[in-house]
Amino acid sequence: MRIILISGKGGTGKTSYASITGYKCAEKGLKTLIISTDPAHSLGDSLDIELTGEPKKVMDNLYALEVDINNEFRIWWNSAGEYIKKFLMSRGLEKAFVDEFSVPPGFDEILGLLKIRDFLKSDYDIIIVDMAPTGNTYRLLSLPDLLEAYGLRLIEIERKVVGVARRFQFATSIPMPPDDVYVEILNLYEEMKKLRVLLSDPKQTTIRVITTPEVMSIKETLRIATFLDLYNIALEAIVVNRIIPDVISEPFFREWKESHRKNIEEIEKIFKDTEIFKMPLFSFEIRGLDQIKKASDMVYDNKDPKWLIKPRSPHKIIRDEKTNQTIIQIKFPEGFEKKDFTLFQEEDELLIHVGKMIRRISLRDLKGDVVKSKFRDNRLEIFMQNDSNYSK
Repeated sequence: MRIILISGKGGTGKTSYASITGYKCAEKGLKTLIISTDPAHSLGDSLDIELTGEPKKVMDNLYALEVDINNEFRIWWNSAGEYIKKFLMSRGLEKAFVDEFSVPPGFDEILGLLKIRDFLKSDYDIIIVDMAPTGNTYRLLSLPDLLEAYGLRLIEIERKVVGVARRFQFATSIPMPPDDVYVEILNLYEEMKKLRVLLSDPKQTTIRVITTPEVMSIKETLRIATFLDLYNIALEAIVVNRIIPDVISEPFFREWKESHRKNIEEIEKIFKDTEIFKMPLFSFEIRGLDQIKKASDMVYDNKDPKWLIKPRSPHKIIRDEKTNQTIIQIKFPEGFEKKDFTLFQEEDELLIHVGKMIRRISLRDLKGDVVKSKFRDNRLEIFMQNDSNYSK
């Protein structure tokens, strides 16, 4: 099964691109499912069909669904959510605010992504995921790292302490969490770990980032690409959407066209090692199957919608037998320097800071200590000295 994630800044045309790509895959005989994980769904509007939380046939070989977030909450965050609400109300928070504070920001987007796993054993050839606008989704994908570093041990300790404290519930006004809460959190942690593994397999899963030839959109695309490289998720292509076509020559658009030209040059410079896929500003609204077909024929022509290219994993581990070292290589977009990175080793974990982003990498299997790092050819290289007596 092939999985394509469609990501990007809000308003860049992710849903239209997902519909176009899904249509062309289905037209080529691939059984295709488009999943919208955006809480503010618009996939049904694009396809001009009413969608639910279950796959609905759109045409031969093409199915679509809009994730029912309320149902996903009942599956994954029922006991935990109810306990947090009780706790907040016991501390005097007004009921009007309780629902908002009982769910972490962006959590609904993560639960939407977990929906992919429901179809891994299905007979779909390809799943296309129309993701929510970038932001909390990516940050929450780092949650398994944080839980593994700190949370799991604390949860197990707290679970035992609360089990004792629950017997003395009468002595405090603070409600004690039932054991179901811990079970739910640990189950969610395991599923998120599996999701991360799925997203990190470039033979199956890649991301196409939709952008427009405008500075703010390019900056957001760079942030997305940096996160993907940090977390070892393969970026298949940058899709530059809404480029003003050459046939438009009116003076009003002259400055816009020049701006687009310069910004596309900048995109090609920053992402010189990435496939750049260009889409024009269409003269019609991409809505309904007739217009989607028209757009898909223009966009893909003789190209394969299933694979624009087959990218490699951003991470590479090299064993140097001569020096008894392990080298971790991480590819990044153009423009970074070594000073942009800060590295720490905490026992058996390596922490990499890039701007406001942080990645924790377990070193347990590598068994060694970080001795130096280099940055060259847009790759961060981390050198570890292997130690046969390593026992951290």
